[in-house]
Amino acid sequence: MAYGGYLFRFGNYTFPDKYIDADSVDIAPNRRLDVNSYLDGDGVTQRNTQKHTRTTVDFSTGTLYETEMDEITEGIVGNYLNPQERDAMCSYYDMENRCYKTGHFYLDSNMTWKPGGTAGGELVYKPCKFSFVEY
Repeated sequence: MAYGGYLFRFGNYTFPDKYIDADSVDIAPNRRLDVNSYLDGDGVTQRNTQKHTRTTVDFSTGTLYETEMDEITEGIVGNYLNPQERDAMCSYYDMENRCYKTGHFYLDSNMTWKPGGTAGGELVYKPCKFSFVEY
């Protein structure tokens, strides 16, 4: 299945492409997880990779008005499975395998919102980076 019109969906909320800075998108699909890998006596890495892989999806917004940021935050917060963990079942476009995949992701705890003034009676947000990490 090829690209189907979106990069990332948090629960049922499809993150609008119009708010994503295309130059900021960084998707690391299917990162292999090592457990107890080591260098042998000849200096050759002996990897012990797990069947489960972990994907990260990072992107930044452009400058947004408060109503636009409200749409995003309401879409994300409204789909939390566990608000304490900021998590959801998410879908993303896996560029390595050229298909959509679904996984259990959380919004990185280092997320910050950056108000940058006002315009027309609304806050204006500077670009914000969103990082989603698969469990």
